[in-house]
Formats: sequence, C-alpha cells, structure tokens
Amino acid sequence: MAVKLRLARMGNLNRPYYRLVAAEESYRRDGRFIEIIGFYDPLKKPDWAEVKTEAVLKWLSRGAQPTDTVKRILAKAGVWSQWRDVQSGKADLKAVADARPRASLDRGRKPRPSKKAAAKMQKATAE
Repeated sequence: MAVKLRLARMGNLNRPYYRLVAAEESYRRDGRFIEIIGFYDPLKKPDWAEVKTEAVLKWLSRGAQPTDTVKRILAKAGVWSQWRDVQSGKADLKAVADARPRASLDRGRKPRPSKKAAAKMQKATAE
C-alpha cells in the first residue's frame, strides 16, 4: 500500500478549499482517504493553512510521499523543515510533533487592483 499526502478539493464552483489528506495512491482525488491531516484555503488573503503537525510527521515517518503542492504547503507552514531535521537526526520525532499545530501562509505577491479600480486610482492621481 503506497500512501500519498495530497489535496482533496472541497467547496463550490469558483470557491475551492482543500483538505490535506493521507490516501492510498489508487484512491480517487476527492474519494476515500485514510486521515485528514489539515486544511488549505487559497482564497483567503493571505493564504490560510491549518496543518496537523503530529499527523503529518506520523505519515511521513511511515513512508508516505507528499505531492509537490502539499510539500510546498508543508514547507511554508514550517513542517517540512521539521521533518528534514528528524531525518537528519538533529531532532527527535516526539519533540517536534508538539510544535505549532496551525500555520498562516504569506502570499508570494501583493494583491493587485482590478482594471476598474486601477483606472479610478489613475484618474484620482492625475487630477
């Protein structure tokens, strides 16, 4: 049984949010899963993620492979560096597992105004 840490899409049309789940790789994307290990909402500013550190480290220690996107979320949340410390022997798994259970992710870029708002701002500065 090969376990993957991946995203399962939830929410409505044009309003997605995701669960971070541990699932067997043969399961469908939004189908069965073994355990929920966190949540990710890309629509909030800044991006918001809640990661259950203890559960993530448990699955990584059992050989679960994260997808690229989940790995990026874990890195921004600080869990991936903790896992690297455990792998290299710098930290103990039990000591690291009690770290911060929630994380707030910073957006990589500043929000831009819409075309309408930018035109209004440009008019206001011109006058």
